[in-house]
Amino acid sequence: NGETFNTFWGPETNGFRYLFSVEGNNNKESIFAIQHIFSTGYSNYSYGCALNQFVGPRALLRRDGSFPTQGDHAWGFWVPTHKLYNLFDPNDVRRKVAIGQGPDSTTGYVGDSVYGQVTISGNKVTGWFIIANTVYQATGLENMKYEIGPHNSMIIDGGFQGNTQNMYYIRYADVVLLAAEAAMMLDDQTNALKYFNMIRARARNCGDKIHPVDLTGPVTKKEIMDERAREFAMEGERFFDLVRWKEAYNNINGSTMEWWKNNPNYSGLSVTYSDRNDFFPIPAIEVSKNNNLKQYPGW
Repeated sequence: NGETFNTFWGPETNGFRYLFSVEGNNNKESIFAIQHIFSTGYSNYSYGCALNQFVGPRALLRRDGSFPTQGDHAWGFWVPTHKLYNLFDPNDVRRKVAIGQGPDSTTGYVGDSVYGQVTISGNKVTGWFIIANTVYQATGLENMKYEIGPHNSMIIDGGFQGNTQNMYYIRYADVVLLAAEAAMMLDDQTNALKYFNMIRARARNCGDKIHPVDLTGPVTKKEIMDERAREFAMEGERFFDLVRWKEAYNNINGSTMEWWKNNPNYSGLSVTYSDRNDFFPIPAIEVSKNNNLKQYPGW
């Protein structure tokens, strides 16, 4: 609610970014999180989190816009789409925390900064760089909630699963938005609006104190769906929300892949999804052992 914290991002890191930093591990909003520790472990594996390496921005630029000798940073999987990016108010601090991008010559945007290590003239250089636009980017946008920082063993000692940032499964914002959703389903608009705007107020206080504005109209299912997409962007909740709302088919089937360079091999390809994809099949051997077990439809 407006507090700032000292993290590797800076001495006055806003409260929402703080949630997604090593310094913010086990903060008061964390209800259930996978704990990670730093250890060199076995060979180049350790007991930390590999997610940061999987999803962090792919490549880096020097601050002057040139490539280092070695530009690789992370692997750039699990990237945001522009559909998600455009769902935010442009001044919503949650977008800046969740989504990063490289330089944009059209708008003049210089690109977002990330902490990394590259090899320049045979020497390892650690510090702040700019996200690079590369042919490996699927959408031109990057996942910033689980970003490699100075606490990652890829930088400290070359290890792989060494980031010590915890992974949330439930945080307090989830509880509040579930309360808003439950109130909405019970036609209790007073409490639905109260809980819904608690989330907006926290985001606003962590940002410019103006955006996002409170919702004034009725809380609808669509408002809940969109707000959860913003609040939990890139945290792995969206698919499971769509399944429990029975909206996975409506939102996924027939959607098209996004490729920022309009690569004809990928851009515009249609995604096929059926209701059976909501669940994994029950193993056939288990079904054969128990006549009371019924296989999910379609499997």
